[in-house]
Amino acid sequence: MKIKEITSPGNTAVKEAVRLRRKRNRYDRHLFLVEGEDLLAAALESGRLPRQVFVLEGAVADTMEAIGRFAGGDEAASELPLDVFICSEAVMEKLSRLAGGSRVVAVCEFIDRRFGGEPPEDEAAAGDPGVAGDGAGPGAAPFVYLAGVGDPGNAGSIIRSAAALGAGGVAFSPGAVDPYSSKCQRAAMGAVFRLPLYLDVSTGELIAWAQSQGLPIVTGDPGGGQLLWEADGGGGQLLAGAFVLVLGSERKGVPPELLEASRLRLRIPQLRATDSLNVAMAGTVILYEALRRRP
Repeated sequence: MKIKEITSPGNTAVKEAVRLRRKRNRYDRHLFLVEGEDLLAAALESGRLPRQVFVLEGAVADTMEAIGRFAGGDEAASELPLDVFICSEAVMEKLSRLAGGSRVVAVCEFIDRRFGGEPPEDEAAAGDPGVAGDGAGPGAAPFVYLAGVGDPGNAGSIIRSAAALGAGGVAFSPGAVDPYSSKCQRAAMGAVFRLPLYLDVSTGELIAWAQSQGLPIVTGDPGGGQLLWEADGGGGQLLAGAFVLVLGSERKGVPPELLEASRLRLRIPQLRATDSLNVAMAGTVILYEALRRRP
């Protein structure tokens, strides 16, 4: 581990980190920013070591303690391939996108997984359940697919609910929101490190994978679906097992091909004639009901 001090917002390392605010730069370098001590802790707890950590002068002790716990001691921490930059307030203001600033900003490697195919050797050796492919998948848990969901706050909230309520992973369609954006990261509150994420999964890929795994597709349908608390998938407790939950954008809804492929369409009862719940709320309610039904 290398420790350096940075006092100027014009420092090269600071400039390179700030460039990761743009999606194109993130995907060119396969790096993203994690802002805040809670999100850094979530990364470390999941076994993900950042490339760089920028820390405010007054937060150095707490941050080094967290890194030490990750490494298993200060001596082991000193050998980590990590750059720690102790920064002035001006530097942290440059790095932070929060109104009140942040005490810690870290640069992390992308964490999304391959969708389909066999797991890579390092993940297979570790018994990683997060590679969606032959013999792998969500087990007895639901698997969430975001079809065109474009709001980062909604997407982050869905990731957070999926992690909390036992989902096996979250996949994003082409054109859906970027889970590495700062708004999505803040809404997810570190949950991106707690369950597998899959990017650019087409509807065709999803349908083929669900069929190969024997997983029924469940969709939301506010206009004509079965009531959530009465739905059983036409025989048995479908929601009590593994299934693929498809959530569409609030403007366009679920794509027609996924509605056609679905075994169960759900609607959430509402007491008043208001617009439907937003997609994050609806997804959370369905995932909670699925968790409640599990044996």
